[in-house]
Amino acid sequence: MNKFKFLIIIGTMKRKKHEIETKNKILKVARKLFQEDGYQSTTIRKITNACGIQIGSLYHFYRDKEDIFFHIVSEIFDRVIEKATELADEDDPYLKFACESTWHILSVFSNAKTAELYNIAFSSPSISQNVMKKRIEHSRALFGGLHPNFQERDYKIRAMMINGYLQALSLDASQRPLQEDAELIYESIRIFLGVFLVPDQEIATTIAKLIQLDVPTTFASYRESV
Repeated sequence: MNKFKFLIIIGTMKRKKHEIETKNKILKVARKLFQEDGYQSTTIRKITNACGIQIGSLYHFYRDKEDIFFHIVSEIFDRVIEKATELADEDDPYLKFACESTWHILSVFSNAKTAELYNIAFSSPSISQNVMKKRIEHSRALFGGLHPNFQERDYKIRAMMINGYLQALSLDASQRPLQEDAELIYESIRIFLGVFLVPDQEIATTIAKLIQLDVPTTFASYRESV
């Protein structure tokens, strides 16, 4: 390899690294602004100013504010699954699902701005469709062993029910302060597991394990660290 080709490769690698860093920075800054100022009050100009970049640079990576939010929501959904996997036994799909659902509910309870973001996400056709797709795929991975004959529509109906519940909860929480309610959380998990026809004894065992894990404490520690 001659020196000229080597320099081209190095230059390309540096450019790609810079692009990835810029994309991630935009998402990180936008997420912080959405949570602090609210989605409606956060403008593209606010995001670029906080990032220290030109507007043209942002539009090189994202179409508009909703496209940025789309990627943030997708990232959050994946991160919740990641955190639930850390908390739950890898061989216990019901507990993993319970941890994920608890994490989403706690996020809605955390503050009105976050609840507003959940509501906007569920109200956006493109974002809600993406969330629906992810939930269907993930539900199949978790509950496929229990229901080998379930079709896509079986998962879709259940995903719609759970997403609808979370949207109603987020709408309520965005309009008035809601106190974290452990009983409501555990009852919600019972309902969610029941939607997937998990046997009553398994549901009771899962709730008992969930209580022992003390997810709210882990959630609070995680929020303080990010």
